[in-house]
Amino acid sequence: MHHLTTPHSSDHPFDADTKVEATADDTFTATISDRWNALAGSPNGGYLLAVCLQALRQTMPFPDPLGSRRSSCAPARRARRGSARWPAAPYRGSR
Repeated sequence: MHHLTTPHSSDHPFDADTKVEATADDTFTATISDRWNALAGSPNGGYLLAVCLQALRQTMPFPDPLGSRRSSCAPARRARRGSARWPAAPYRGSR
């Protein structure tokens, strides 16, 4: 049986684990969970992107980004479960 949630529900573990809080203008904190680690024990890149996109959503004048892009040359560094802090701002440039 599947557990269905609404888009704004926080019942799902992924919603809880991608939650971010603003600490200053365009600066956010999040708790990185080990629930979404890849096989090597590092945080899954898609999970880290989802956390970053939650912060980005709070800086944008509309609710959802139209697109995102992430490139990785190596796995995310092995991280212990805990807090992360970073600045976030939408890129407003063009090609």
